Amino acid sequence: MGRRPEPTALKVAKGTFRPDRAKNGGDEPNPSILNRTPAPPRSLGDVGRRKWRATAKLLMGIGVLTAADLDALESYCAAWDELRECEAVVAADGAYYTTDKGYVGQHPAVNRSFKARDVIRRFMLEFGMTPASRTGVKTSKPSAAPVMQRKRG
Repeated sequence: MGRRPEPTALKVAKGTFRPDRAKNGGDEPNPSILNRTPAPPRSLGDVGRRKWRATAKLLMGIGVLTAADLDALESYCAAWDELRECEAVVAADGAYYTTDKGYVGQHPAVNRSFKARDVIRRFMLEFGMTPASRTGVKTSKPSAAPVMQRKRG
């Protein structure tokens, strides 16, 4: 199957775009960048809504969030809701349970949390939200994140 092709905009941002190698001359759908943070969907819980606002603001700050990406963002935020719910269940019930016959099994919430983490990880990789996935990507705006210094002592 191989690697997925990178969008032309990302290649331009990385400085690796070559018109002679571009399929269709780099002419591909280019949805417009959002200029206002969209309201979170009603399907999300409290954790998902907070994650929606924070992530949308972050992605808009670097100029990569478009209207076409909102469903992916909703899935990402729903996975955060699921993860927090599973963590609460595991904290209350424990990660393992014993059946009536004495067998020990993993709580179903543990597996659900693994799946939620996988959805979160995939979204973060797609949108350049991990150190490895954003290496080499140049943004048009400087980072708004404050530089944190470690306290000594």
